[in-house]
Amino acid sequence: MPATRVRGGHGMGLPERLEQASHKAMDVLNEGMGETNDDPDLVALHRMRNEAAKTIITTQRQVDDAALRMKQQDDLNEMLQLVLKRKAELEQEGDL
Repeated sequence: MPATRVRGGHGMGLPERLEQASHKAMDVLNEGMGETNDDPDLVALHRMRNEAAKTIITTQRQVDDAALRMKQQDDLNEMLQLVLKRKAELEQEGDL
């Protein structure tokens, strides 16, 4: 079954927008790892940006995990159908 495509307001689907945001979030976190600024205003800003980035990455992980579970379920259903088909073939041949 094809995935439902939900469109955002910019001609890009929400999954694509989330993936794009995830890449930006990784950039934010990578930049933050090298920051050594002690300015309290900048520290607060960096903290907020890092929290937003972590939220985006967590959301992407959850979406990826759900997609993987769906794929695994589809694969298991396909394998079951193949086993049942082969079983029926063997029963018709009298081998079972």
